[in-house]
Amino acid sequence: MVRNSLGMVEIIRDFLVIHRSLTELVARHRGGQLRFQAVQDLVGDTSSSVLFRFKERCHAMFRTAAPVVDGDVRTGLLFDLAVGSLFHEAMKLRENLYQHEVYRPRVEALRAGADPGASSLIEEFDKICAAAGDRIEESVSEAEILLLQARGQLLSLICEQRANGLISRCLYQQSELVAEVYEQGLDALFEEIYGDSGVGYLCVADSFLGSAHFNAALEVLAMAETRAPERGDIQDRIAYAEGMRAFRDRDYARSVTRLSDWLGGSVVPEQRSQLRLALSAISHVESLYEGEGGESVIGGARKLAAQLEALVGSEVEDGTRAVSASR
Repeated sequence: MVRNSLGMVEIIRDFLVIHRSLTELVARHRGGQLRFQAVQDLVGDTSSSVLFRFKERCHAMFRTAAPVVDGDVRTGLLFDLAVGSLFHEAMKLRENLYQHEVYRPRVEALRAGADPGASSLIEEFDKICAAAGDRIEESVSEAEILLLQARGQLLSLICEQRANGLISRCLYQQSELVAEVYEQGLDALFEEIYGDSGVGYLCVADSFLGSAHFNAALEVLAMAETRAPERGDIQDRIAYAEGMRAFRDRDYARSVTRLSDWLGGSVVPEQRSQLRLALSAISHVESLYEGEGGESVIGGARKLAAQLEALVGSEVEDGTRAVSASR
């Protein structure tokens, strides 16, 4: 299983964009409007090519993983093979389009004034151009099939790494492109990945919470609540996000209240990063608070800090001292 979370997110983002581009190329071909320039912008054998860079990224990600042993077929390696084959099929399409679009008109232009001795060469050019036209259809059809197969393998990869919150967050943030690739839409996709769309949105929210994007987390938590209203831990997350946002907004009274609500819920010691961040915030309320009712707010902050310290122990105390020293 690939452990490079950020690398996997980059692959998902790139694939979504490439899927759109290749789908548009297929549509242009079906409409008789596909031109060499459109393919040239997407595929080539240098780093200026989007599809080339994507192929190389997949190779670096999946071919450096542990080798296949005892017939074990790795999802990542299959995805990499699909992407590599897709690249080479697109390269064939590029070359055949060039012959069809550039060489064929030149042959036609030279035909009338050609030396009689060149007739056999003209005939050979005719054969090449005619074959290029046939191979264009073959390459488009094959690329379409490979794109479909790669899409399925990518979904299998995502399911294998469903615990990676960065992936669910990427899918959420790229929901428009996701809906183009997986036509069932984000909710149904989360259902397939997590068995429950609400769980998928909770993974997204947890990723936002972990990076202190509290407004974004609250937006996603509202979506999770409509899909899984029976889950009490959603309200706990909302209390935490609102408490931390209130601290950031210098509403210390509300921060103490909402973080106390959170701590009275289903918080467990394993939520160490959130506990540390909450303690770091609450420990500064006494020195920062300047509003009315200060004694009550500061007293609540002290009580809350003591509860947080008891949950996370000396590790958090050391971390809090380091945060204080850096300010």
